[in-house]
Amino acid sequence: MPDMTAPLTFEQDRYVAKIHGGGWVHKNVWHSFEILGDLDREALLAGLDAFVRRHDAMRVELLPDLDAPVEQRDVPVADDEQVAGCQHVTAASTEQFSRYASVVLSRDCLEPWSGGQRPFRFRLLRYDDRHHALLATFQQVVFDGRAHEVFARELWRDYAAILRGDSPPTTASSFLAAARQQRATVASARTLADWRDRLEFAAANRWRPPAGTTPTDNGVLTVEFPAEAVAALRAQCAERRCSLQQWVIGAFARATAAAAGRRRLTLWTTMDTRPSRDRDMVGMFAGSSPLALDDLHHDLPHVVTRVRGQLLTALRHQGMTAADIASVAPDVPAAGAGEEIHVHLRSFSGDHRDTGDSGPLRITAAAYPLRRIVIGQTSALHLDCYDYPDHLRLRLRYRGDVVGRPLAQSILDAVAADMPDRQLTRIS
Repeated sequence: MPDMTAPLTFEQDRYVAKIHGGGWVHKNVWHSFEILGDLDREALLAGLDAFVRRHDAMRVELLPDLDAPVEQRDVPVADDEQVAGCQHVTAASTEQFSRYASVVLSRDCLEPWSGGQRPFRFRLLRYDDRHHALLATFQQVVFDGRAHEVFARELWRDYAAILRGDSPPTTASSFLAAARQQRATVASARTLADWRDRLEFAAANRWRPPAGTTPTDNGVLTVEFPAEAVAALRAQCAERRCSLQQWVIGAFARATAAAAGRRRLTLWTTMDTRPSRDRDMVGMFAGSSPLALDDLHHDLPHVVTRVRGQLLTALRHQGMTAADIASVAPDVPAAGAGEEIHVHLRSFSGDHRDTGDSGPLRITAAAYPLRRIVIGQTSALHLDCYDYPDHLRLRLRYRGDVVGRPLAQSILDAVAADMPDRQLTRIS
């Protein structure tokens, strides 16, 4: 009989410590789709069912309980179990239907994981035969950013297969098996020392507002790089033997250091420790790690080389529990609000546009915005990088009291100026 249990991954352990330690507020990962056209509801429900049965992360429960989990167990789906709820919504207009979908999604995003529940919730709302909303939320402790992208891609792939009369895949790489393999190792002395060095560097190089900073409200700035600009950038990265995301981090670190009159900065970025052969595994393998960056006054190729080295070091030494991290630098004080800089990297294999046609359907992703939920801005700067095959979007969130809009704008302008074909960028 296969082993149905596994320890938490390192990243799950650190996430749980942050949630229960008061460092983070609980919120779930979410997807929403507006679906217009002749939807085959049974085919869509079958696609959702196939996703849950295929990916064991969707079937886990935490043990011994949700408040102090140390391991997880696969609870198989019963033959007659319904993984999604369906509801006909009586609404006076499509606008009222959309508002209702947003309210329901917002509530589900904040719902904690209760004992006996699955770590997801699927709702298919019907306005009429040609207008539906699919709302999906997932408990973040078992579902990271990579899983978010995999879900959308596999769901619509399986829906199309079922309509053709084909069966969707029934197996996928096991999250629990990967967790057991990951936790078979313990942090080495070298890993502990590396984390201590980077945490001490971070404490000495936290964000400090430069002289003349103009306080403003918190805000968000976005820069878009269309297909031609992305192609030129990928060609340049190939010549310099770096990835596009390494270039983004390097350009952002260099621009931020120049704006602040600094040569050294710490950036916290998300590291994904999935095995390279299992990039589409659903689960939780994403954890934040500090990059200790110096010599940021040099040219961009030099900075990108430094970034690449730090990323490889961070990935090599990512295997740390929350207790391990707390033990290596007990004298380093925790960062205060507005003292850290974060970079969040996301790669997508599909189209960057939210709305697309799939046969007789017109599907719009992220169609229902969250209502009355405000995501607090704790870091000084937070750069979200959305990397598509033919598009790049950078979204910079800034804290107004320690950065301000003028300084944030100058940083994003400098990043855009490092593009090989700047005239093709769009900044808002």
